Amino acid sequence: MDLFSVSWETRHGAATALRHIFNIQGKGAGKATYHSIEQMEKNHQAWLEDMAVRFLCVLSLDRFGDFVSDQVVAPVRETCAQAL
Repeated sequence: MDLFSVSWETRHGAATALRHIFNIQGKGAGKATYHSIEQMEKNHQAWLEDMAVRFLCVLSLDRFGDFVSDQVVAPVRETCAQAL
């Protein structure tokens, strides 16, 4: 998964894309019409938890800081936090 790439640009792009997917289709992730309601809810919850763990890993492991003037910007961590 590109979210764990060594390149910060790739991590940032993956986090941005996933954030956008969550906004558009987050309510239906892990669901399928051929599953029972209980199975769909179980799959949806498992998917959400898996993505949350991945974003938390990136938040804790990412060390890239972009120094702009007298401030530091962490674009990957900011995007992951927004997705959560």
